[in-house]
Amino acid sequence: MRCYEYLGCKQSECPMYGKKDGPQCWEVDETLCIHHVISEVREQLSGMEKKETCKLWGCHYYREANPKSFE
Repeated sequence: MRCYEYLGCKQSECPMYGKKDGPQCWEVDETLCIHHVISEVREQLSGMEKKETCKLWGCHYYREANPKSFE
């Protein structure tokens, strides 16, 4: 399952929308993630990777896709 499916996202202009394979959303810049904190934190903490931000702010999809990183 991909992020847009898991989150019920309807933002068809997002670069992840409709993708069945390839990189995950936390590996792609300029997604239209519904978690507004991600873009705000990334602007304030330059150098922080999107993946780290998704984990730090508890994205539900990231958590589901990476359960071992929370053990």
